[in-house]
Amino acid sequence: MTRLTREQSQAVTRQKLLDSARELFAKGGYGGTSIDAICEHAGYSKGAFYPHFPSKEAIFLDILEQHGTSSISALLASLDGSTSIEDAIEQMARWADERSRDRHWSLLLLEYVRHARQDDAFGREQGKKLKAGCSQLGQRLSAILGSAPKDSELLDAVIFELAFAPAMMITPKPSTGTLVRFALKSLLQSS
Repeated sequence: MTRLTREQSQAVTRQKLLDSARELFAKGGYGGTSIDAICEHAGYSKGAFYPHFPSKEAIFLDILEQHGTSSISALLASLDGSTSIEDAIEQMARWADERSRDRHWSLLLLEYVRHARQDDAFGREQGKKLKAGCSQLGQRLSAILGSAPKDSELLDAVIFELAFAPAMMITPKPSTGTLVRFALKSLLQSS
């Protein structure tokens, strides 16, 4: 077995901490997860945490950013194969249904919003990261939908709100995909 370089070892430690935090945040939420618990679950002492992350907020933001980037990338990839506006709407509806099934992430996003509203610096930092990813989606949706309003921020906001709102829904009907189909078709008809 080859010995890892210092950089490789640091990368492995960082990834183990991220994996641990992702799992614990999903189980216990932001407020219910401590740095000590993240480190212990990853098999490290607390001293291993701070060279990689200055705070619990920093690791939480990294995890949310990775999840958001992965989620947006999956949607953009599915839209690449769309052959019509109807097909694109269907792709977005399927994506929204898939996102809504993962209630842990929906609840984490709600908890993030609550925390971000209490801490202006935290909210501004994450807002910049989310806006960058969302702008790609909004631009792609505007291009595909063509006759829909050219306000790409409105389009990506509609999709994300519908995809992650199920954390607050009590009844399973209508599905998130049904809501996305309705909203996008309504936008097209009103154009």
